[in-house]
Amino acid sequence: MKKVFHKKEKKDSDVVESDNSEKEVVTPVVEQSHDTPPMSMEEMQALVEKNIKWSQVIYNQNKKIQRRLTMMVVGSYIRLFLILAPIIIGIMYLPAFIGTVLDQYGGGTSMNNFDIKTIMNVLKSGVTTPSVEDVIQQYR
Repeated sequence: MKKVFHKKEKKDSDVVESDNSEKEVVTPVVEQSHDTPPMSMEEMQALVEKNIKWSQVIYNQNKKIQRRLTMMVVGSYIRLFLILAPIIIGIMYLPAFIGTVLDQYGGGTSMNNFDIKTIMNVLKSGVTTPSVEDVIQQYR
């Protein structure tokens, strides 16, 4: 088969620019040459069988690709779960844990007993640092 090009009316999709910036419309037309003899039935059968084999190879490749893509999607969901699960668990349990720690170490409710007047009275009276001997005697 050889390709023959015929000129036709201009359409925007068919316009091809040539070297000297003139727009020329070209349409490919495929014509069968009369030199080739018609195919025999055996040749057609061989071509069909070859086509079926290639189609089977392509089908098997597509199945493998689809399986890999499915595993990639599953892997990305697992990765997302491994990232989001600790964050969600932390949001749920961290406030209760912090409250327990603050209650245990005196950071939460014991701070509520102080007000501005108490702090100002302590600062006005002067804060003295105890000597080392006073601290040792306190623990004897």
